[in-house]
Amino acid sequence: MIHLLGATVPVPYPSWLNPADNTWQLTAATFVGLMSLPGLAVLYASIVPKKWAVNVLAMMFAGFSLVLIAWVLWGYKMGFGATSIGGGVRDGVQTQLSGTGWFKHFFENFVGKPGGITNSFGEQGQAVSAANTLIPFHFPTASLAYFQFVFAAITPLLFLGSVLGRIKFLAWCLLVPLWSTFVYSIDAFLLWGGGYFAQEGSSPPGCSDPGSSEIGSTPCPTTWSWRRSGPASSGWAGTASTAGTRTTQVPAPQRRSSTRTSRRQRASSSG
Repeated sequence: MIHLLGATVPVPYPSWLNPADNTWQLTAATFVGLMSLPGLAVLYASIVPKKWAVNVLAMMFAGFSLVLIAWVLWGYKMGFGATSIGGGVRDGVQTQLSGTGWFKHFFENFVGKPGGITNSFGEQGQAVSAANTLIPFHFPTASLAYFQFVFAAITPLLFLGSVLGRIKFLAWCLLVPLWSTFVYSIDAFLLWGGGYFAQEGSSPPGCSDPGSSEIGSTPCPTTWSWRRSGPASSGWAGTASTAGTRTTQVPAPQRRSSTRTSRRQRASSSG
């Protein structure tokens, strides 16, 4: 009787949740976040004149925070949502794999439908994306949104280094959410969120995005193999190969004559 009652009691953890996947997703995201704050913040503040240090730190923290606000209110679903604005992707399912002209196919898979993820389902429900492969996400939407957020946040902070001391604080606060919305989110959906470029084969099957830490996902790196080429003085030669591409031969560098040998040759020729 006790066993029967225990079988009917709902388990507080959903069946799709994998603690290992969720833990590693959060850990990897935190490492990337630390690259932004305090990593880049300290770096940028140390390379500018002392009078600009506080302003640079404020711009770094403001940019990071503004991306977070935009990301949870509309940016995440624009970049990694399960439904596109044109309807080419619905609830994580790509509906236009064939029989559609490229113009219609592109604009109906251009960007995800904006929306917030601040409700309970958006935070605790299973993560779903149009880029899902045969292996579904084994963690909640909040974990995936956090993981993708740190990459969205570090991107504008990286190009801040090119305008240090040449942009006003208010202009920066306006640029960051606009750039994250109309550049990063759209590109993210097209390439990594299951949009047009992803459907046209921009990434190998199972390779979702360059920062993916999903356990069981297929990586898509460029593989290098090195071998000794020719005599010992000719150096090393390597070949670079990527899935779906032919192998490219990299010529071995030629070793220059030493300065001492050149001097001896010049001395013998003059004598």
